[in-house]
Amino acid sequence: MLADYDVTPEWVVYHLIEHESYHRGQIFQLLSHIEKQESF
Repeated sequence: MLADYDVTPEWVVYHLIEHESYHRGQIFQLLSHIEKQESF
């Protein structure tokens, strides 16, 4: 069972956006790496 957390809805939205933006950066980094590999 999960523990109770005391956070605001605003914090949840902020955390989700921050988390997703990190993944977006990872995706673009991978795409850049793939493009460099294909150019050889």
